[in-house]
Amino acid sequence: MKLRGQSVEESNIKSILVYCPDLRATIENNKFSPSVDLMLPVTLKHNIPLPLDDGQKATVMFSVPKRQLDLPAQISTVSLYQGNYGNTATGRLKIKICDKSKCVHGERPLSESHDNSFFSIHLDHALLIHPEDKLTLSIRHIDGNKPDALWVWPAKPGYPQELSGPQGPLPGKAIRIALKYQPQEHK
Repeated sequence: MKLRGQSVEESNIKSILVYCPDLRATIENNKFSPSVDLMLPVTLKHNIPLPLDDGQKATVMFSVPKRQLDLPAQISTVSLYQGNYGNTATGRLKIKICDKSKCVHGERPLSESHDNSFFSIHLDHALLIHPEDKLTLSIRHIDGNKPDALWVWPAKPGYPQELSGPQGPLPGKAIRIALKYQPQEHK
């Protein structure tokens, strides 16, 4: 059977989603340009909420180790593990992620978030990063009258984060961050 000049099998194969857990990659075969979710690991126990009321922000400085990223990459989306107090948080989360020379922004209404899950925020422009680049991510809750929270865990050895909340530094703590990016080829 043919469908738009392709067999049904070819058509189905092109729309299959392939997940590679070792690489944490999602590849859509029909685009032939994989996007990858890179997760910064934390120690998944003893988590606590870091509440963000309207106007409050958290900042985290981190780098992506070479063992996770060995080529330059264009970050398009940042996902944060957050809790919205039983889907009651209002307002928006606004983020800014910077390398040493450039910052990009994104924001999204908290009404689109789900409690105790990753919340993805698309960036207004992609940010080109290289392995071991030092990055700064600012997360601000705006236009809300009910708080949102970032879940905070103990930092995983080998993946340090410098996390600060509204009350100041949180040494030895980390948030769950996932970066969606397109790998770039060496030139």
